[in-house]
Amino acid sequence: MLSSLAIMENVNSESKVFGLGLSVIALSFGMYLGIPAIVIIGIRKKF
Repeated sequence: MLSSLAIMENVNSESKVFGLGLSVIALSFGMYLGIPAIVIIGIRKKF
């Protein structure tokens, strides 16, 4: 998360900031919802 903020400081145009913002949101979504969902599905398949 900190590295994405450091990258966004060097961006000049608004469209690039918007694109990077969407990518950070997607990564956060994947980390906080995607990975636990994969773990839960894996546990359910074993039992």
